[in-house]
Amino acid sequence: MKFHHEMFAKVKARNPELTQADLSKKVTKRWNKLSDEERAVYNAAYQDEMLQFKRRKAEFFAFHPEFAQKKKGQKGDSETAKSRRGQSKRPSPPKTPFDHYVESRLSADASEAEKKEQKEALKVKWADMSDKRKAKYIELSLGEQKEYEEKLEEFRVQHPDAPVKRRMKCVTQADLDVLGEAYGRPKAPAGHSGYNLFCSEFRGKGDIRGWMAKSSAEWKLLSPEQKAVYTDRSKAALKEYHKACEVYLAGLPEEKRDDERKVLKYEPQPSTVAANGSTKKRRRNEADCGIENKKRKSQNESSPVSAVTFYMLEEREKFQKKFPEVKDANLKQLMTLAFDKLPDKEKKRFHEMVAKLAQCV
Repeated sequence: MKFHHEMFAKVKARNPELTQADLSKKVTKRWNKLSDEERAVYNAAYQDEMLQFKRRKAEFFAFHPEFAQKKKGQKGDSETAKSRRGQSKRPSPPKTPFDHYVESRLSADASEAEKKEQKEALKVKWADMSDKRKAKYIELSLGEQKEYEEKLEEFRVQHPDAPVKRRMKCVTQADLDVLGEAYGRPKAPAGHSGYNLFCSEFRGKGDIRGWMAKSSAEWKLLSPEQKAVYTDRSKAALKEYHKACEVYLAGLPEEKRDDERKVLKYEPQPSTVAANGSTKKRRRNEADCGIENKKRKSQNESSPVSAVTFYMLEEREKFQKKFPEVKDANLKQLMTLAFDKLPDKEKKRFHEMVAKLAQCV
């Protein structure tokens, strides 16, 4: 295996058109051509690495005996057993929309062979099902996904040393698109810049092989005036998208707005008047904030401040007292989850802070 890992990348670089199976065959042929002395070098290196692995494994289990696998019939102390039982209660992963559909259609008293046949038939029906009918199963999976992520964060806080592998999301982008069509959700523009819009249109011409490099080269050949046209179109499309998002979110129940806002990747923007204002008002705001025109930094020199940032600054001490053993990175995740659960009325105060700060910059 050591020889395989070492040679596979080299062979792949020389033969990029070959499949994984063909590349493995070439590496195997090279191994078979090696002499016994050459093979002994790789075998010795493998043995050394295996010894180091076993040593590190023993050291790990010495510090974390609760993860060590006990022999059959061997009993551990009660505290260790309780700890392992607690860590074994990991949250169950959410089901996919298709899993929910199958679960609602399978016969409870059917045999395993019959269930297998029914599932194959349901695959065909699912492929032909309308987006409107699929939407309710996608909603079930989204609800489970949200609940799973919350329980997973709680489990990590309670068991910081337990290895937790984050599973892939049960709802794909295609599922979200289906749900968007059923909801009448606004469709996001191709990109947030003129370059993104140009690349998107370039890709739509049909020649998708190497389109990224080709579109980048074509973009560099455009004149500043031609690039400005794409930039203006992109800004106009983004502005229309924001308007459509406001109308769409206003028509939803209040409890669904936060979830939909995350899907749309849209945050309410401060109005142009509040952000810019007249020249006199801007000067007065700058004087109030103690900011001079010469000392103002460009947007690229500092990261934008969001409503979540103000919430974290205000609530950080409370969370540190409540979770004293949690690391900063996990503490930020907990505060972000707590902010997402706030009702829109409470979030409004933090968004107003962002708008007020925008007036001072």
